[in-house]
Order: sequence, then C-alpha cells, then structure tokens
Amino acid sequence: MEANQETNIPKPQISKSEYWQQHIKDWKKSGQARTAYCSQNNLRLTTFDYWRKKLRDPTDQIKLVQVSAPGRLSLDSSGVRLIVDQHYLIEVENGFCPSTLSQLVKVVKAL
Repeated sequence: MEANQETNIPKPQISKSEYWQQHIKDWKKSGQARTAYCSQNNLRLTTFDYWRKKLRDPTDQIKLVQVSAPGRLSLDSSGVRLIVDQHYLIEVENGFCPSTLSQLVKVVKAL
C-alpha cells in the first residue's frame, strides 16, 4: 500500500479491473462519446475499448445475424420459428436463454 504523505495513512490500491469498471460506469453516466470521455480523462481510447470489451457483461454480447438466404419466419404466442433454405430450422420459445441462442447462432453461422 502507498502511504498518503499528509496523514501517513495507507491509501488503498484498486485493481486495474476496478479502475476501468469505474471509468466505464462514469462514461455511461456522462452520456459523452467514448472519444470525448477519454480525451477529458486523459485515457487512451484503445485501452478504454480493450477494457470495455474485456469487462462487458456476457448478456450484452448477443448479436443478431442477418440471414441472406431465402427463408420463412413465423411468429406466434409461443415464440419464433425460423426456417432457412429448407436446411435449418430454429425454434425459440418464449422465455428462451439468450446465451444458448447466441451459441446456436455461432454454430449455424460456422456451417
């Protein structure tokens, strides 16, 4: 621990992760663009983006994939059914698990 010279009381050290979590939280509250926030706080944008990605909540990483092949999409009260090119059928029921769907999309995308 580093001692505060004025009071001689040990100053607590925070981890890099905690440091960047606080900056990311402050940036979100600020409503500023990343570039403006980083400039104002003397942070490198590339480092900020690295930690933002590293500390991202896994549920924020869900992305939609555009299906360019002809397909049919049907919606009803039980969920979603997607048929792609007569080869793939994806059914998602209400209350689905987002991480499971994300993994499924990655597998289908790799085919």
